[in-house]
Amino acid sequence: MSKKNHTLILRLSTTRFISAALAVVIAASPAVALADTFDQQINQLQGEVNQLSGPLQDVASRANSLQEAVYNLNAQIADLQKRIGQNQQKRDQLIISITKAEADIVARSKALSNTLKTMYVDSDVTNLEKVASSKSISDFVDKQEYLCRYP
Repeated sequence: MSKKNHTLILRLSTTRFISAALAVVIAASPAVALADTFDQQINQLQGEVNQLSGPLQDVASRANSLQEAVYNLNAQIADLQKRIGQNQQKRDQLIISITKAEADIVARSKALSNTLKTMYVDSDVTNLEKVASSKSISDFVDKQEYLCRYP
């Protein structure tokens, strides 16, 4: 409970106590003149109580609406955390799949390299025939460079 709410409740309780005490004093007092003064004080205090009751109810209503907002935000946070966890699991699975695919690509690339090299080196084709069968001189140079780079 906030300090302001606590102060309002304390003030209402004090006011009610004073009102009751004044009522007892008025009933026990023989003087009629004092009764009018006490009635005025009681009316004044009752007015203060009525004035404080409205803001107290407003504060209580505001506290309820804020509590509801906190509940809704906590529900949204829980949902987002759940979705984050699910996405992290998917991410981890994708990383594993990518790692496996990269390893497979490397293995297949080496196998293809060896196969092409074997086909190219073991053939009985002369360099002149290789140049003539290439699409261009740069194609021939690329093939020769590949053979030198990946022995």
